Amino acid sequence: MAENHSEVARLLAQISEAYEAAERGLHGLASGPARHQFINSKLERMSTLHDSLHALVGEQAIVLVAKELRALPDAVRQPEQAHHNTCKKEEDTSNEEP
Repeated sequence: MAENHSEVARLLAQISEAYEAAERGLHGLASGPARHQFINSKLERMSTLHDSLHALVGEQAIVLVAKELRALPDAVRQPEQAHHNTCKKEEDTSNEEP
């Protein structure tokens, strides 16, 4: 059973890594077909990993993936919004007197 647990953990970690890479590709400097190809390859990797996870735990796989991705820091899940919030906080504190 411990072997299955570690395999599930490994697959979830790899799904998180692929998701983070796709997010960086989406919000990075690359553009055009290369960007699309990079993001597509990461999403295909996530699909393959999900299929492997599904083979181990069944329908619970999507719940585990959702929990894993929800646990990622906001900066990974929503880079533009996190950047906006950081800039807003800096603006708010820069107007304060020492």
